[in-house]
Amino acid sequence: MEPELQKLPGLLKQRGTPRVIDLGCGTGRHVSFLGANGVDAYGFDLSNRAVDEAKALLKKAGADADVWVGDMFETLPFEDGSFDGAIATRTIHHGRIKEVRRALGEMNRVTRPGGYVFLQVPELHDPIWVEGRDPENPHADEVEPGTLVWYRGEEALVPHHYFTREELLNLFKGYEIVEMHSRTNHYGGWCLLARKAA
Repeated sequence: MEPELQKLPGLLKQRGTPRVIDLGCGTGRHVSFLGANGVDAYGFDLSNRAVDEAKALLKKAGADADVWVGDMFETLPFEDGSFDGAIATRTIHHGRIKEVRRALGEMNRVTRPGGYVFLQVPELHDPIWVEGRDPENPHADEVEPGTLVWYRGEEALVPHHYFTREELLNLFKGYEIVEMHSRTNHYGGWCLLARKAA
C-alpha cells in the first residue's frame, strides 16, 4: 500500500461515502483498501487476469468495489464530476504523451471540484533514463521526447513516459498540490497528491 494513498479516505471523510476510481487497478490492492475504509471504490484494468485477481482479493478481504476490464486511454463511461477522487499508481505513464494527456484529462473531467487525484509516475531523471537503458534490457529507443519503448522483455513495445517536475505541474494547473516528491524508499518516481480547485 502506498503510504500517501492511505491519507485519501481521511481527506474524503467529510463527503459521506466518497466515490474514487482507480485507473489501472491491477490486482486490486488499492480498491480493496479503499473499499474497506468507507469509500465507494471503482477500478478497471486492461488485463482480464488482473481483474479476476482483484475480484478474488476483494472477496477475501470482505471489501466492496466495482472492478471491470477497460482501457485507461479511452473515454471513461462516467459524467463530469462523478468522483471525489481518481488515482493512477504506476500505470498512466504506459502510453505516448498524447495518450497520457488524454487519460489525465479524463481523470480531471470525472473528478469533482474539490476532489483529489493521486498519481505515481516515473521521473525523467530516473537512472534508467539517465543511463539510456534498462540494466536488464538495453534494447530501447526514445520514440518521442521523454518516452522510451523497449523491444525485448516483459514490457516489450509498451511505451514508458518519464515526467519532469515542470511537465507534471503544468498538467495539473488549477490544482492545489497537497504533496509532491520523488525518491522515496517505496517508489523512485513522482508521487503526486493534488486537490482540484473548488
